[in-house]
Amino acid sequence: MNVLIRTVEFCILSGTIVFLCSANAAQETSQVTIEEAKKFIETTNTLKKEVTDRVDEAWYIRDRYWTLDTDNHRTELYNKAIAVEINSAYEAIKYKDLNLNKDLSRRLADLLWMGDYLSGHPHPEGERKVALLKKTTDELTQRYSSSTACINSDSNKEICFNAHQLSEKMAASDNEGELKSLWEAWHNNMASLKPLFQQQLQLNNEGAQRFGFSNRAEMQLSEFERPLEDLLEELDRTWNDVKPLYDALHLHIRNKLDEKYGEDFVPVNQTIPAHLLGSPNVTNLSQLYDLVKPEGAVTDRGYNIDVKLKEKPDVDVESMVRGFEQYMTSLGFAPFKESLYENSQFTKPTTHKAACDSTAWWLPAYEEARVGGCWDVNAATFKHFHTAGLMTPLFFRASHAKQPVHYTGHYSRFPIEIFGGISRALRYAYTPDYLQEIGMLDQVPDESADLGYLMELALSTIANLPYKLAVTRWQKEVAFGEISADDYNKRWWELREHYQGITAPAARHHSGFDAAAAPGVVSNQNQVARFIAEVLGFQFYQSLCDLAGKQNKLSRCSFYGSKAIGAKLQASLESGSSRPWYEVMSIISGQSTLEGKAVTHYFKPLQDYLDKQNTN
Repeated sequence: MNVLIRTVEFCILSGTIVFLCSANAAQETSQVTIEEAKKFIETTNTLKKEVTDRVDEAWYIRDRYWTLDTDNHRTELYNKAIAVEINSAYEAIKYKDLNLNKDLSRRLADLLWMGDYLSGHPHPEGERKVALLKKTTDELTQRYSSSTACINSDSNKEICFNAHQLSEKMAASDNEGELKSLWEAWHNNMASLKPLFQQQLQLNNEGAQRFGFSNRAEMQLSEFERPLEDLLEELDRTWNDVKPLYDALHLHIRNKLDEKYGEDFVPVNQTIPAHLLGSPNVTNLSQLYDLVKPEGAVTDRGYNIDVKLKEKPDVDVESMVRGFEQYMTSLGFAPFKESLYENSQFTKPTTHKAACDSTAWWLPAYEEARVGGCWDVNAATFKHFHTAGLMTPLFFRASHAKQPVHYTGHYSRFPIEIFGGISRALRYAYTPDYLQEIGMLDQVPDESADLGYLMELALSTIANLPYKLAVTRWQKEVAFGEISADDYNKRWWELREHYQGITAPAARHHSGFDAAAAPGVVSNQNQVARFIAEVLGFQFYQSLCDLAGKQNKLSRCSFYGSKAIGAKLQASLESGSSRPWYEVMSIISGQSTLEGKAVTHYFKPLQDYLDKQNTN
């Protein structure tokens, strides 16, 4: 333990936390024993718990009382915690070939996995190469974040837009020529990132080989504990369940764009030119809601909570938090201690500086929860507590509190898929029926009022799924060397067309690097976990509604007050990450494979509407 702590201190003083720690942490040797591995795992378990508990408390204090001192203290402890994780991952390499029992093997695998998860970039051996990886990654990140798209204005003056400004400009513009110029300027600028990306990839692949993988994509996707090709096949099979809904949405959008721009720009029965979709990268289609929304549609499902809140003058932010607690305890989760309400921050302080971002903290030293924010009493805040997933981790944490820290989800491989799926299922249960059950609605609006809500949700979630698959396939093929650098662009647009039905609005050159324009490619983000979580949200929601015996339309189901549902949720959470995600999902859904049928069931009213519109 002392050796680990000394190494951590060296890493922090080096000023390059994530990268230089690993160069000195792992002394790979075949002269190790099972007993040494067990001792290493237990020692690391103790150290991780110590540093992460302190980080939680320091972060909470910083957010509540923001000064230079509290911010520096939080940063120091956070860096130490990350250093412990990275050091432990590379130290664990020397034990990876031992014949450990199932529990120790899984706990060691969790430690090894952190070598990729926390940095996104497994490190090669040797300080020189680690330093080169850091330099390359830093330059790649800096150049991407400072990228701009520059075009000439009507007055022939050059105007440049950063990524955020470009997104806003393209969402607001109706000028096809301007949209195409902006799109081309943004994507053409990415070509200069290609050599840096190739160098980063080579070094990452060397780092992944230290962990026993052939490349970084294989290491990253090993998180899902499926053979790689089986995983990709399962994702595609799931997508094929959802694809009829996406195709109907795609056709409806194309028809609306044809009405707007004309057939010369939007050819009938062909793919959609990417620049017309109101976004430089087309990760989802939410920016098109006003263009494609059903006539007379509303996104609030036909009710107005603000009106109801005005009828309840005693409602404040604290009572909204208590309301969500009541919802979770109605499912059988244990209530919070009263200290949460005595010590949390609900509104902006007037006496000192504090963070206003919505935060929720668990303080292990006191076994108490806290929340923090600067909230107003309105419908948005009321909905936020029920749908944003802010407080659900506090309830979930108690369910797996007895697990070793490796399995608790705090700096561990706790399944994002399961947590995300459950959080989404709870979000979908925020229905008009639920609002009536808790006295926030006197009368439930007709189901026809759901159409705008379903359209908005489909544009932001369903339309994002094929993007994630295109990125995942491209990352995998690039890392395995299945496509050459000259074919990066060609394959990128083949995948975007195959999954999303979109094409580049202009010819793309083999020297280009259009994939870099998409969020997450340069930083090597894993897209699969959130794909699975999105699908599981609907899969879990349908299973839980079936358990509750709800007979109305799926999008109107509420399971408020169902102890049986709460028991299912707690049973799925109590193992933490000690079991594979697909075993845990079967506790809720009765299935160990993904299925997209629940997605299409949920959106059936929208599918019926789209089919009618497309026929017309």
